[in-house]
Amino acid sequence: MPRRRRHLRWARDLLHVRCTRRGSGLGSSSALAVGLLNALLAYQGAAPGPAELAEAACRIEIDVLGQPIGKQDQYAAAFGDWREYRFHPDGSVTAQRVLVPAAHLAEFHRHALILYTGRTRRASDILSDQKANIDRRLDQLHALKSHVATGHELLLRGEVRELGRLLDESWQRKRELSDKIHDQQLDTMYERARQAGAYGGKLLGAGGGGFFLFLCPPHRHAQVRAALGNPRQMTFSFDRHGSTVLLNTRAAALVTT
Repeated sequence: MPRRRRHLRWARDLLHVRCTRRGSGLGSSSALAVGLLNALLAYQGAAPGPAELAEAACRIEIDVLGQPIGKQDQYAAAFGDWREYRFHPDGSVTAQRVLVPAAHLAEFHRHALILYTGRTRRASDILSDQKANIDRRLDQLHALKSHVATGHELLLRGEVRELGRLLDESWQRKRELSDKIHDQQLDTMYERARQAGAYGGKLLGAGGGGFFLFLCPPHRHAQVRAALGNPRQMTFSFDRHGSTVLLNTRAAALVTT
């Protein structure tokens, strides 16, 4: 611990820039934890692998800070790319890369629409309630788990319309996990998007606010946005590498001295 404090004193200037608000459902808190750890460890001369980096972030967020969250956001931030994660009873996690053809990824990107609900939320409140309901929601949880294999195959085949329908089915099951995941305003937004042409969608993250992800024919994007009152749209691209140190002048100085 003294060694960590000494290094933190040397790295006095930390600049954190984010393009979303806290509680937006985009995994920004875990991305920050992973990125900050990666930077500080690189400053110490370490080069952790993505699994080590993800687990370190999980220990901080879950064990130290006591957040009632899972490990998916930390692993996604550390690994990047398209991957299928399996979370085992002993706490271990395996990550398998999903080799999606470039043309299918391009089609997914063309159809995807990420729109802001106009409000944020505290994920911990929703997840605590969801956790309390686990024993009464096992059927819904098993259904959501089964959607992983189905979605995997649809993605590999490039069947975006069917992926949208699967998103809709998953969202209906997710809504049943906790009353805090949705409300009348959010349900109305979702139904308006569907009526305007979206195949399906879901609230990202824990739910309760933040951003909707819809899969929708590109020529219907404008109608969906208009149906929701032209909310803020989040543009995005696919990251293939996960958390990455772009420049490490301290490491370069250590090598040359």
